[in-house]
Amino acid sequence: MCRFQASDADDARVFHVSITHLTFDRRSPLARQIARYQKRRNKRIKRLRELEILGMLGIVANMRRS
Repeated sequence: MCRFQASDADDARVFHVSITHLTFDRRSPLARQIARYQKRRNKRIKRLRELEILGMLGIVANMRRS
């Protein structure tokens, strides 16, 4: 999670956002680590979505029985 706070005098909102959905300057010292994390996280999210779809279709339950 990443915390972003707008420091406008009229607006003091705070946002909590997943690092997965942000873009970072590639020249940042942490850019490689962030990119690696985002890549792994996106793969996990994709895998979970696929399993969720298969589960809705009843395919996962059938695969586990075999």
